[in-house]
Amino acid sequence: MLNLLFWNLNKKSLSESVGLLAEEREADIVVLAEMPQSTEEILTRLRQYNSDFMASDQILPQRRVILYHRSSSAQVQCLHDAKYWTIYQLDLSDGEPLILVAVHMPAKFRRGLIGLENRLPLFQQLCQHILKEESASGTDRTIVVGDLNQNPFDNEIVHLETLNAVMDPDVATRVSCQRDGQTYKYFYNPMWTAYGRRQAPMGTYYYQEPDYVRYYWHVFDQVLLRPDLIPALGDKMPTFITELGDESLIRDNGRPDNSRFSDHLPIALSLNII
Repeated sequence: MLNLLFWNLNKKSLSESVGLLAEEREADIVVLAEMPQSTEEILTRLRQYNSDFMASDQILPQRRVILYHRSSSAQVQCLHDAKYWTIYQLDLSDGEPLILVAVHMPAKFRRGLIGLENRLPLFQQLCQHILKEESASGTDRTIVVGDLNQNPFDNEIVHLETLNAVMDPDVATRVSCQRDGQTYKYFYNPMWTAYGRRQAPMGTYYYQEPDYVRYYWHVFDQVLLRPDLIPALGDKMPTFITELGDESLIRDNGRPDNSRFSDHLPIALSLNII
């Protein structure tokens, strides 16, 4: 079993929380966004849980996502490093490589909002880099994980020329589709299951938009899988984590506790591939 965690820390010094989360979830891979400057504190705390933990590569100040991993679970190499994403190859004990794309796209809600006409090409670039590394590595076992700053139903996620990420695993297992003579590979996006649930939380991030269209709850933090990895998922959907030890990550009003933790909830995923 490969256990993966992602958390946008909102620039908080949450090394103790990250370490406890990794310990409780028996994490093999920990991907973090909006890291504080004290990144070594997190590595030190992760090694208290398991001494095998190491940073995937040099931690640079401008890097928006950081990957930590257990060396006994996977050997990791960086294939491509861009401003908003980093693509890694994980060599696992089953002998077949896995590509992990750690992503933190620019914020959707802010002054000077990057509009669709600019965001869509950014996601198209991401898609092209993924396809290039899949071809070079000879595998379609690819995971995209991180803060995409889009909801699963947004054009940037579902567009054929971007991630082409669908809610239906049966559709995704068709592997690809065609349009105007071009072939587009699918991703399966299990994060759609967050919407329409009656139990809290209904997303990983809460924001009341100032516009006339308001969703309130958003699922910006996502895990997407190529069809080859759907069997490894089984019936275990990605989990929104709401408790850490004996503490709740949710305030009494049902929203993420930004005062003590982050404005994003962490997500966990287990794949039966080790």
